[in-house]
Parts: sequence; structure tokens; C-alpha cells
Amino acid sequence: MMGILSLLVLAPLALVVHSQDTAPSPAQTPKKAIVIGAGMSGAQAVRSLYDAGYAVTVLEARTRTGGRIHTDRTTGIPVDLGASWIHGGGQTNPVKQAVDRFEIGTVATSADSLMRFTAQGQAIADKTVERSNEAFKTLERNVAKKRIESLQSDETLEAAI
Repeated sequence: MMGILSLLVLAPLALVVHSQDTAPSPAQTPKKAIVIGAGMSGAQAVRSLYDAGYAVTVLEARTRTGGRIHTDRTTGIPVDLGASWIHGGGQTNPVKQAVDRFEIGTVATSADSLMRFTAQGQAIADKTVERSNEAFKTLERNVAKKRIESLQSDETLEAAI
């Protein structure tokens, strides 16, 4: 029978389970860990635990690893179905560090080459996208202006309610 079980949450979706019988020396009892999920957090947890000397078991519900990072190539054209871009890919970005550490391939993209489609699969013209972007920028400016105006007015809590 196992002795005392202690649980320590190390990362999202990662649990470390360490058991002790009758106080054997650390050299005789390998540390064991179970990581739940084989997405980015799970992969990071596995690497950290493995580097710390743990024997690691990964439990993944899907038939593949990667979590939300998944590219479907069944049609012959790669389609990203989850996380697609690393924004701010400098070396201070932890996602970029993990991608480099696990030697995951990346491809540089440009917003100039993006195509946009309606829910029905119709291509959206660049001029329509530009008009939409301008309308959104106008909305943002108007919201910011109203926010500033509301900060400049002074009213009682009773009047605000």
C-alpha cells in the first residue's frame, strides 16, 4: 500500500504526484509525475519535470499532441484550427522560447498576404476590409473620447446611480 501522497500544482493542467513508503533514500525512490494534457503547458511541465529528475507520464485525451496548436492537412492545404501565430516573437516571449526549445517549425507570415472570407466562403474584397478597419478605428476613437469626457465630469455617486 502506498504511503502519504502529496500533490503540487506546477503549471496549468500539470499535477505532480510523489509517494513515500517507509522513508527510503531519495536515490532509491525515483520521483514520479503525471502531466495531464499534451498541449504547450503540458509540454513545458514535462520538460521542467524531466529536467528536475522526475519520471514523467503524460495523459492526453486526444489521439495527438499539441492541444490547441493543430494544423489540418487532410485537404492538401494546411489549415490552422487552433493557435496559429506567435505575436511578438522575440526571445523574451515564453511561447517563442518553448517553440525553439522543442524545435517546432514556424513560418513567417505577412498581413499583406491574408485573405478573408465570409461564413459562406465568399472572398471579402480588400476595400471592404479597409472600410471595416476605418469604421472600427472611428469607433475606438469615439469610445476613448467619451471615456475622457466621463473622467472629466464630476458627479456624486447618487447622481450616477
